[in-house]
Amino acid sequence: MDFHGYVLVYSITSQKSFEVIKIIYEKLLDVMGKKYVPVVLVGNKTDLHQERMVSTEEGRKLAESWRAIFLETSAKQNESVADIFHRLLISIESENGNPQEKSNCIIS
Repeated sequence: MDFHGYVLVYSITSQKSFEVIKIIYEKLLDVMGKKYVPVVLVGNKTDLHQERMVSTEEGRKLAESWRAIFLETSAKQNESVADIFHRLLISIESENGNPQEKSNCIIS
């Protein structure tokens, strides 16, 4: 089985989940034998913003250090969930040298 990209999710309400995701990422690179893999880092549970333990900036900085895409979502409210997979596919295509082509429609 050949994997091309990954979605790594932590809870914005749990510092521990944020720390664990770093370990998972390092193990992923080790198992894949690579220094980089396409990743979307997702901070979930934005609907629980009053319980936030991990700042948006912390998530963004971690994603930047991994050259990953960063999004925050609420799976419960179906907020930005489809965008996660859309952005991952674009990242995979770009990594494989097949950037998504834009189609142009001309009506005369």
